[in-house]
Amino acid sequence: VRDIISPDQAWSVNGPTPPPPPPAPGTVPDPMTDFIRNGRWMPANEAQGPMVKEFKKAHNMK
Repeated sequence: VRDIISPDQAWSVNGPTPPPPPPAPGTVPDPMTDFIRNGRWMPANEAQGPMVKEFKKAHNMK
């Protein structure tokens, strides 16, 4: 199998530019909008609790 870039030329290419610095605190809006918060379900433990208890009982788990 032939190389796409020959090894003698592989390191002559400039490297990637560094990433930009992170935004200053408080400049980025919270991604969790009120619309998203209002559509959330109850915590998973409460939603799946009865199912998990039944599974544990059926398989003799604590």
